[in-house]
Amino acid sequence: MNVSVSRRVRRVIGLAAVIFPLLVGGIASAEPDAEFPNLPATRLDALRGGGGTALAFVTPAQQWVRATKVPMAADIVTVTTPPDVLCRDYFKASDCQLAPGATARIIADALAYPTNHATPIAESTFFDFPAITVRTVAFGSVPVTATAEIRLPADADGLPVGLSATTIIDSYLNGTGPCPVKCIGAGVVNPAYDHVQDTSVSGEVDLRIRNVTIDGRAVNVGDRCWARDARLEALGKGYFTDIEGTEYYPNVPNVPIGSYYAAMGGELNGTLDVPLFSGCGSGSEDLSPMISTLASGKGFPLKMFQSAMTGLGCPRDESTCNYPKPYPFPSRD
Repeated sequence: MNVSVSRRVRRVIGLAAVIFPLLVGGIASAEPDAEFPNLPATRLDALRGGGGTALAFVTPAQQWVRATKVPMAADIVTVTTPPDVLCRDYFKASDCQLAPGATARIIADALAYPTNHATPIAESTFFDFPAITVRTVAFGSVPVTATAEIRLPADADGLPVGLSATTIIDSYLNGTGPCPVKCIGAGVVNPAYDHVQDTSVSGEVDLRIRNVTIDGRAVNVGDRCWARDARLEALGKGYFTDIEGTEYYPNVPNVPIGSYYAAMGGELNGTLDVPLFSGCGSGSEDLSPMISTLASGKGFPLKMFQSAMTGLGCPRDESTCNYPKPYPFPSRD
């Protein structure tokens, strides 16, 4: 039987979570972290890490773009209520209340940052995701290549605003709650099951376009061609633990295929709104309208996958990161 989440995650622990493009907000101190001075202070425990992959569909170009390897460093606050008195220090009072019939509630809130594993680690900005090479066709037939760079915005103290997600998990005795029949637990050893609720993911990132070529000819867009505050909205599907016959990811412990739990990973689906670009071009030539035509718009579909985020060394050493297999590009209709 699958081990119940409530048996694996107890009390306040530091884990890591979340994936690429993923996720803004959360609670963070303005004081820098002692080990990672370019990050806000970790809230409870040490940073952990892992990795993710993602696909984004650029609607104007009618093409999927893939980020194949996204190293992340993150900290997460996990509390169990009741009786954890810290719950209301980090979460809304309503979220700290038990669901009807539940025996316990776990809340996991993650803040995540990209890391480039610079040496020494203090030189890593924790702002920049790996650059993505984009090859597409503009205006129906003109080949275009470009480099897309994704960067977290900064707060008033110049520190990155982390991507965040919150997962709420309710535990029930077998035969009770919202899954009284199918959720069978593990008999006498584990007479309970968990309801992992849907995880809502949202955030903002800045996008920069560089190294543009159109029909084989370089186009000087400069170094300030930005779309600021691109908005992401995504959802990770919840699930019930301990259901017989359920298929699970091989590298995401106890998460069924198609589902998601912030600390353990899984699949996210959502959209990205990319605002108009500005600052593109050199001299008196403003290429911002052209770049916006190629890359701006609302509701670009996103598919993201995150591996389990448990590597203590991952923020310090990329060789310890556990990356999932890249998403395959969807077949053409």
